[in-house]
Amino acid sequence: MACEHPRRTRLLLTKHNITLENKTFIQLADGREAKPTDRILTILETGNDVALVSDAGTPLISDPGFPLIQATHTRQYSVVPIPGASAVTTLASVCPIPLNSFRFIGFLDANRKHFKMKISELVNSSDPTIFYASPKDITKILRAIEEEGSRQRTIFLGREITKMFESFAFGTVEELLLRFDQDLEQKGEFTMVVEGAPDSPANIQLHTLLDELMKTNLRDTDIARIIGRISPLTRKVIYERIRTLKLKKSDKD
Repeated sequence: MACEHPRRTRLLLTKHNITLENKTFIQLADGREAKPTDRILTILETGNDVALVSDAGTPLISDPGFPLIQATHTRQYSVVPIPGASAVTTLASVCPIPLNSFRFIGFLDANRKHFKMKISELVNSSDPTIFYASPKDITKILRAIEEEGSRQRTIFLGREITKMFESFAFGTVEELLLRFDQDLEQKGEFTMVVEGAPDSPANIQLHTLLDELMKTNLRDTDIARIIGRISPLTRKVIYERIRTLKLKKSDKD
């Protein structure tokens, strides 16, 4: 059993009349997780199970354990969450994407204009974004993210969380599209995490340039052509981003 403070975990188990016999407690302290993580992986290799217990609340929400979750996903071990207060916190407890801060936006609006606006927002957000999605919309969402020039962005999906047919998927947009194109019978509600945009100087400069060009009298197609010459994005993607930014501005005015 992995835990931040074994003494407190023992008290918790005792309070719920759970026997302490034959239980090994491994301390997983924040900032000192490398050695215990290696030890836990060795235990998992033998076919045994390990429980990750937090002192208060759901593990990984401002608690130690993230390196362990990452390592278990890398080794392709099954990571199963205990039902939490919501699908968001339950998915977060086993998510291999860092969630020290994140945005939650519920379901994406079905309205085409608002849908494209939300996709643009989450693709450009430096924080990871968590939201819910129906099975019929998964491929549509992945395609929209791909069209924003983010086909290598990392995604973590949970389906039917805490239910009988619970399953998880982790990979890039490109990898998940291949997977879902082959599995057309998607059922059950999804909870989805989209990795935040990298804060590279090139990206920051690109957004700044786009903002400045939009203040001029240049046509949208001309702006898309200029940005397209200095960025990996296609003119179509840039043009759609310009339109989305203008829609956001008009909604605020």
